[in-house]
Amino acid sequence: MTRSRLLGIDIDSLTREEFLKRIDEFVSSGQPHQICYLNADCLNKCWSDHAYRETIASSDLVYADGMGVVWASRLFGHPLPERLNANDLLPEFCHRAEQKGHRIFLLGGEDGIAEKSAKDLRRRYPNIRIVGYRNGYFAEEDEADVIRQIRDAEPDILIVGMGAPKQELWIRRHLQELNVPVAWGVGGLLDYSAKGLKRAPEWMRTSGLEWIWRLWLEPRRLWKRYLLGNILFTFRVGFLIFADAILAGVAWLAAYYVRANIIPQMDFLPYYFSKDLNPFRHYLYALPVIVFTWIVICASLDLYRRQYLRTALDELTAIVKMVFLFLITSMAVAFLLKELDLGRAVLFFSAMLAFVFLVTSRLIWSRLEKTLFQEGIGRIRALIVGTGEMAQQVVERLRRQPAGKYEILGLLDNHLAPGTLLYNQQVIGPVDELAEWAKNLAADEIFFADPQMKKRDLLNLVISCGENTSVRQYNILTDMFGVIADNAFFDDVDDIPFKVLHQGKLSPLEHTCKRILDIVCASTMLLISFPFFPIICLMIRFSSPGPAIFRHKRIGKDGTPFTMYKFRTMYQEVNEYQEAPIQKGDPRILPIGRWLRRTSLDELPQLWNVLKGEMSMVGPRPEMPFIVESYEPWQRRRLSVLPGITGLWQISGRKDLPLHSNLEYDFYYIQNQSLLFDLIILLKTIPVVLFGKGAY
Repeated sequence: MTRSRLLGIDIDSLTREEFLKRIDEFVSSGQPHQICYLNADCLNKCWSDHAYRETIASSDLVYADGMGVVWASRLFGHPLPERLNANDLLPEFCHRAEQKGHRIFLLGGEDGIAEKSAKDLRRRYPNIRIVGYRNGYFAEEDEADVIRQIRDAEPDILIVGMGAPKQELWIRRHLQELNVPVAWGVGGLLDYSAKGLKRAPEWMRTSGLEWIWRLWLEPRRLWKRYLLGNILFTFRVGFLIFADAILAGVAWLAAYYVRANIIPQMDFLPYYFSKDLNPFRHYLYALPVIVFTWIVICASLDLYRRQYLRTALDELTAIVKMVFLFLITSMAVAFLLKELDLGRAVLFFSAMLAFVFLVTSRLIWSRLEKTLFQEGIGRIRALIVGTGEMAQQVVERLRRQPAGKYEILGLLDNHLAPGTLLYNQQVIGPVDELAEWAKNLAADEIFFADPQMKKRDLLNLVISCGENTSVRQYNILTDMFGVIADNAFFDDVDDIPFKVLHQGKLSPLEHTCKRILDIVCASTMLLISFPFFPIICLMIRFSSPGPAIFRHKRIGKDGTPFTMYKFRTMYQEVNEYQEAPIQKGDPRILPIGRWLRRTSLDELPQLWNVLKGEMSMVGPRPEMPFIVESYEPWQRRRLSVLPGITGLWQISGRKDLPLHSNLEYDFYYIQNQSLLFDLIILLKTIPVVLFGKGAY
C-alpha cells in the first residue's frame, strides 16, 4: 500500500475499488480497525491538535476527502489517484454490504438523524443489514451504555458521524472496547442521508469547488472553516511558493531600482551603466512572467518538495541550477518582449538577488522544519536492514540527530523472530519483505547496515522497492562504488561509511535539458569530426576488406532494440558476438583499430544514434540482446534510461574494471542521475580519452 505524505501526515493512496476492498479485508480479519478521512480542514486541525494528529497517525487507513489534498499531493508529495468522499462511496459500499452480508451500526447526528438515515438506507438497499443506530449527542456518563449497545448488536462496521476530530478521538479511545472490525468516521454523511441534502453538481465536486456550494447552503456555520481554513491550508502547503512569488517580485523590482538609481551614481563604471532605462511600467508589465518563470523552474528542480531529504550541498546545487536557468529564461523572455526593451543589467542583478533570496528562504524553511520535527510533524521515517553491531551504531546515530529528525520504524533481519526487541527497536520481519514494509510504513529512507549482505541481494532489494514506494533515499554500508568520490552520510567521527543512492528520477524539465545537451554536443562533435570520416573509412578499408562502419544490434531504453554504429576495428571474419578485447595485443584487432580504440574515435558514428534519440551522451553502455536476456532484476535497471557513449564506468577505469563493476557503476549513475552529474562525467571523459586509459 503506497502512501503520500502531506504536512507530515501520511495518507493512503487508494482508488475507490481499493478502498472498498480494504474494508472487506478488515471485516474478514475480525480485528479492530479505524478508518479516518483528511481534508484541508482536518490537516489544519492536525497542526494545532496533537491528540488528533496522533490519532490520524495511528489509524489503519487514512484517505483523502478533499480535492485540495489531492492537488497538493501531486505538487508536493506522492500523487494520490483520486478524492474519496463518503457520500460518493455510499452507493457502492451499500451494494457490497448487501452482497457480503456485512452488519452495520449507525452512530451520530442529532436525535432521530441516525434512525432516519437507517430507514433511508433500508429503503434504497432492501437487503442491507443495519443492526442498530443511536444519536451522537450523549453525555460522558452514557458512554458505557452506548458501547454496550454497539457490542450487543455485533456489527461488522460501525459508522460514526460526529464530525472531526470528535469522532476520530472517540473511536480511538474505545476501539478495543467496541471490538468492531471496522470503525469508520464519516463526518456529516448521516445528516446528508437523513435530511436528503442536495449535493453539489458533479462538475463542482470534480473541480474542487464543492466547498463553495456548501458555504452557500450553510454560510453561518461554515464561513470560518472554508474562507479562513482554505487560505490557511493553502499557505501551509504552499509556503515556499508564496514566499518565492513575493521574493521574485522583490528581486525584479529591486534590480530595477539598483540599475536606475544607484549604478548611475558610480562614476568609475563604464558609460553604458549611466544611460537612462526605459520607463518603469515596462518592468511592471514583465513582472508576472518573471514570477511565473521563477516558480516553474523551482518546481521543476524539486525545490518545493521535502528539503530535509537533501544534503546542504544538494540544496545549494539545486539553487545554483535554478539561478542559471532563471537567468537564461529571463533573457529569452526579454528577447520575446522586445518592445519592452528590458535592460540586461536588470536581468543579471535580479539573478544575483534570486540566489541570495533563495538561500535565505531555504535557511528559514530549514529552521521551521526543525521546529516541526520537535512537534513530531514530518519526521523522516527510516527502516534499518540488519541487526548487528553496525545496525546498533546506526540506531544510536539516528537517535542523536537534532530535533528528533528521524523516526525509526523498525529493523529487518532473517534470523531473529518478528517482535524481538533489539536496541529498543522492534524486529518487524525478514529482509526479503523490505519492499512490503517500506510500502506499508511509508518509509522515506532505508539504511542497509549489514556488511555481510551480498551486493546482488542488496541491489535487488533496492529495485524491489521500486518507484511505487515513498522511499527517497537508500543509505548503503558497503565497499560498492568505492572508487567514486561521494560524501559519506555520517561524519568521520562515527566511522560509518555509507554511500547514498537516491530514487534516480529526472524531472520533465531535466529530461528536456538533457536532450538539448545531447543534441548540442552531438551536433557540434559531428560538425568538427565529419571531415575526418572519409579518411578513417579509407584507412579501415586498406587494413581489411569489408565495410568501414560496423552495425550491431543493441538493446536500448525499455528493452527496445536498435542498430548501433561504430567504425570497424576488428577483422571482418571475427565473430561479432565474442567478448570484447580486454587486453593489449589482441590478434582480432586491426592495426588501425588499436589506434581508433585507444583514442575512442571508433565511437564517433554513435553521435548519429544520439541525434536519432536512441542514445545519450552519458549513460550505461548498450548491451547485446543475449546478455540482456540473462539480467537479474537489479541489472535490468540499466534499461530504464537511454544508453550512452560515455558513462561513470568509462571514467572510472573502463576495461581495467571487471564486468560486474560496470553494472554496479551504471546502477549508481542511474540512481543518482542529474544534469550536473552528466556534465562532470563529460568533462572527466576528456582526459580519459586523451590518455587512452583502460582502452584496448
